[in-house]
Amino acid sequence: MLRNWLKIAFRNYKKNALTTFINVFGLTVGLVGFLLIIFYWNHENSFEEWNPERENVYQIEIQQNKNDIWAITSYPLMLESNAKIPEIEDLALIESSITANVFYGNKKSTPNILKVSPDFFKLFPYKIIAGSTQNGVEKDKIFLEKKVAQQLFGDDYANAIGKEVKFYNQFPAIVAAVYELPEGNTEFTYDAIILCINLDRDKERWGNFNYKGFFKIKPGSNIKNIEKQMTDILFTNFIEKEAQRSGNSVEDVLESMGIEKQDIRVYLTRLDKAHLDSKGKTLGTQDNTSLKKNLQMLIGLCILILVLTAINFINLKTAQASQRAKEVGVRKALGSSRLLLISQFVFETFILCLISLLLAIAITEYLLPIYAQFLGKEIQLDYVKTLAYAFAIIIGMSLLAGIIPAIYLANFKPINTLKGNFSRSKNGIWLRNGILVLQLVISGFFIINSLLVNQQVNYLMNKDLGFQGDQIVMIDFKDFSKNNALRYQTTKAELLKIKGVEDVTFSRQRPGKPTAGISSVYFEYNNQEKNINAEQGAVDYNFFKFYDIKFVAGKDFNPQLSSDTASGAIVNQAFVREMELNDKDAIGKTIALGDDFKIIGVVEDYHFHNATEEIKPIFHNYYNRTWIRNAIPYLAVKINQNDVAGTLKKIENFWSQIDPENDFSYTFLNEDYAETFTKIEQQRSLFSILNFMVLLISLLGLFGLSALLVEQKMKNIAIRKTLGASDKTLIWELTRPFIIISLLASFISIPLSYWFITKWLQDYAYRISIGVLPFLVGVFSLLILALVVTGIKAYRATQRDLVKYLKYE
Repeated sequence: MLRNWLKIAFRNYKKNALTTFINVFGLTVGLVGFLLIIFYWNHENSFEEWNPERENVYQIEIQQNKNDIWAITSYPLMLESNAKIPEIEDLALIESSITANVFYGNKKSTPNILKVSPDFFKLFPYKIIAGSTQNGVEKDKIFLEKKVAQQLFGDDYANAIGKEVKFYNQFPAIVAAVYELPEGNTEFTYDAIILCINLDRDKERWGNFNYKGFFKIKPGSNIKNIEKQMTDILFTNFIEKEAQRSGNSVEDVLESMGIEKQDIRVYLTRLDKAHLDSKGKTLGTQDNTSLKKNLQMLIGLCILILVLTAINFINLKTAQASQRAKEVGVRKALGSSRLLLISQFVFETFILCLISLLLAIAITEYLLPIYAQFLGKEIQLDYVKTLAYAFAIIIGMSLLAGIIPAIYLANFKPINTLKGNFSRSKNGIWLRNGILVLQLVISGFFIINSLLVNQQVNYLMNKDLGFQGDQIVMIDFKDFSKNNALRYQTTKAELLKIKGVEDVTFSRQRPGKPTAGISSVYFEYNNQEKNINAEQGAVDYNFFKFYDIKFVAGKDFNPQLSSDTASGAIVNQAFVREMELNDKDAIGKTIALGDDFKIIGVVEDYHFHNATEEIKPIFHNYYNRTWIRNAIPYLAVKINQNDVAGTLKKIENFWSQIDPENDFSYTFLNEDYAETFTKIEQQRSLFSILNFMVLLISLLGLFGLSALLVEQKMKNIAIRKTLGASDKTLIWELTRPFIIISLLASFISIPLSYWFITKWLQDYAYRISIGVLPFLVGVFSLLILALVVTGIKAYRATQRDLVKYLKYE
């Protein structure tokens, strides 16, 4: 039986080559898009699977106001929770990472070094290939990744244990162990690990949320209950103790912070789910909280494409019903059951789906390297899981696209089909038109949203940043020592002597990079103490002039005035808005962050990190009076645009003299800032590609359907043209149903598109106003495309030799 079914199937494929091609091509394109997105999803969903403790380790995330959740914590919160909550077994803290030169004799490596708490390896058990982590992470000890150990000790790295290495050729550390990085996806790809030296300092600092924290929790514990206990601990020690310190009530403290009690919450996210499911943003990294939503959106759009291909199947199969109706009539007259007929037609659809899947796998394999490069990721492939999804899609597609036309055909009455009366039934027309509306709704949806997504991306990329970043070079300054500030001043003075260098400055927050830290800043308002969560931007005195950031009130730092350099602060307008003051009234107000500062200036808001995020309050103080003075990580150098290459060469020569141990490395600020648009540019590109795929599949399907329907009407066209009907009249009558259906589909797609784009835009603090124009352009575009595709086929029909269609009458 299957052999006969295969013969009949391939005979029909050959007989209807155009529709076979459209079906296979459309489904192959849809499956390629689906497979690529699923590969991406599986890749992003496989982080930390290497860790045997992944199901028991949880990341701490804290909500301190209505709008922001951060994947950060304070050290005392971790200690107190560990002491009071019995379900917690161990804890680990990560402070930050640094890139530093490490020397062993005359050999050098420049690893990315992670600063952690002593029990880090209990929660993150890297494979140790030399030494031991039994004593945890200790002071003056260092743990090296295998490649770093090989750079310093060669192939004899196993004997590196107990050897002394030096940071910046000054600070000694003993090698305690050598480890290998996990083979699977992980966020923890650091080249060396040392102890965080600030833990003792931060034991009592409840408001110092500068750590990333993890707990190992007993299996089977009630996570929601632990979250509640941690929230109570945080509230008691952070809010209630602040009320006692300030002499205010808890309600007054909450009001001063602009929050309510329920706004303070602690969340726990399981380690292997944190990459996609984390609610919190992380200091020092790009925001990852919308990744899962974007991936789900892409998967949903790919499913729509697959639905579109199924619609093509159904439409073309029902349109071809007349070609197989007599076959069905004969077979039913000879005793073939309805179920057997349906099974055969579903089988024929399955064969096409299987061919499409095989083609899609081959094309996907070819495209994967290009796709990975586009995403900027090394995608870990999981063929078993992905192909399981794909095969399930094929089964579903076969049933969806095969069973509807199969039932339609199997319902033909033998006596009518043998007499040739099958074409008079209205059921197929209603089914075909209804599905065609759905197909064009999807097409209109993609056209409209592609226009709006493109408009939003253009808006962000052309948005005024609030500062000038042209011809600015960011140079790594690898010297974390007690002489750092002095070396900066000396280096700055020498750089300014180089012809082509216009200015040099420094700031703690690096343009185009994520936030480095958030602090609570206190001030008095209406005889009450209030606080603001703000970035602390330690800067050089010429920072604002360097970036051409405009002042709206007050003045710039004067390096000759101790009042400016010792206690002066310059804030942005977002900071002043949080103070509920106008710009001029903020001048002279005292704010406190450990020490007291007086506001001497207010600058316009500027997008220093990312134009897609809301501008946060920030206050700037002169760097030379804080710990930042000895932790300057980079210099910003403004170069005359007339000879950029020549000036860079001079700077490089100068650098090789003052810092021969470090390679001269730099980036242009506009390149750093361009990286912040990578994700949204990728979304635009992916959406544009999907839109192209949708239109291609939809228009091919429309072309195939119009070809079949025109072919069925050729006898009527021949008669009417013989009787004097004009080509214009005939073309209009053939295209009119499609125009009406396209118009109906366009109007249905408008509210769906509006709903989708509104949801998508919620992730952007600065977004376009949704106007009428993109919807009108989308509707008009869909009508034009439908008219062109069906009109070409209709025009060709009127130009045929009509004699062969009349001779049957």
